[in-house]
Amino acid sequence: MSSTNGVGLQHVSIGGFSDKAALLRARISAEEEEQKRLLAECVKLQQEVEMGASKTVGAFCPAGCSEIVPRGTDSSDERFALLVAFQHHAPMSGVAVSKEDIVAAASWGGSALFFDMPRWHKVAEVEGIAAGSPNGSFNSITPYVATSFVPTMPGRVGLATGHQVQLWKYDSEPNQQHAFEHQALVGALDFHGAQHVLASATDTGQVHAWDIEEQRVLRTLPCGAELTGCKFAGSTDTYQFLIAASGLDGTACIWDIRSPTRVRCEVTDAATCITCHSGCHTLAVGSSDGQLCTWDMRTWRELQRFDTQEHAGAYAYPKSIAMSPCGTFLASGGMDGELLIYQVHGTSRVFQIHHHRDAIGSVAWGGCIPWASAQHFLTCASLDGSWSCWAHGLHPVHHTP
Repeated sequence: MSSTNGVGLQHVSIGGFSDKAALLRARISAEEEEQKRLLAECVKLQQEVEMGASKTVGAFCPAGCSEIVPRGTDSSDERFALLVAFQHHAPMSGVAVSKEDIVAAASWGGSALFFDMPRWHKVAEVEGIAAGSPNGSFNSITPYVATSFVPTMPGRVGLATGHQVQLWKYDSEPNQQHAFEHQALVGALDFHGAQHVLASATDTGQVHAWDIEEQRVLRTLPCGAELTGCKFAGSTDTYQFLIAASGLDGTACIWDIRSPTRVRCEVTDAATCITCHSGCHTLAVGSSDGQLCTWDMRTWRELQRFDTQEHAGAYAYPKSIAMSPCGTFLASGGMDGELLIYQVHGTSRVFQIHHHRDAIGSVAWGGCIPWASAQHFLTCASLDGSWSCWAHGLHPVHHTP
């Protein structure tokens, strides 16, 4: 005589205990084999991530990338695909890429992570301490709001925090080497491509040009309004003495630091971000009314005007912008987490990416990633506590480094 319990095991009333035990052992054995199989798959995936192997460009894109093309334009499989997204414990406020394609991601939590994208490994992580603090207690840490590598000093990076720009050595044993003290909060910084010079922008409307080696101010440029960004125009003879700055008064000021003299480019509303591309002779400025404007730095003639609100909503505006190394793409990180990438030459394409859930405070372009078959990659830092990397390509391709 037999009966069946609620879990499907058969009970035998006479001499059936051995049968019940056999069924239990078989069930446990099957569960153990399934656990081993899943564990083996997890280990394999982890090894692939650590070695950078079997990467599939565009194989995993949580919300995807849509291409917006003018009516009548023949669309293709061209897209920007997600390479990787890293989550952090604090909002990410700044991102930069070195000449060696190392990504620096700075956070409001007072830390900065350095990740080697082509070779796929973490290089270092630094923890900042506010000026005059005796230790690294929570209350003594101030957020990093911006970062930039020093092209003329390999292994060096600048981090803006509070009234300082801290100069860090991040390769081998990370340590802070110097702090450039300001009289106001620093919101943006940039380093010259060929000279040991730092540019820093403050909330009081001043841009300071610093001699890094002598640790002194070379020039103070009175821009007037609270500044949202500053960039060296380039390192070639034509642009090596020019610094561009964007301000909430609705202007982009271009300074020749030798004189100093100023050229003003008017925008329609408060200027929220700025970038330069010397190879294309282009200055680009974003404003709080959603407009992206570009100028020719040789003639200061307006070239193009893009409306981010047309694609991202009535209240969208650029929080950060950057031009690709080839000068083909202009990336715009929005206040609500939207990422728009404009093709500024040739076919007028716009790529719209939905991934981040909060403001993209910083965007930066990197170089070639062999394992992704990508000539350039784009990094984004968001206040949602994550930073991501995107690659441009025609279609997903499997590659092993």
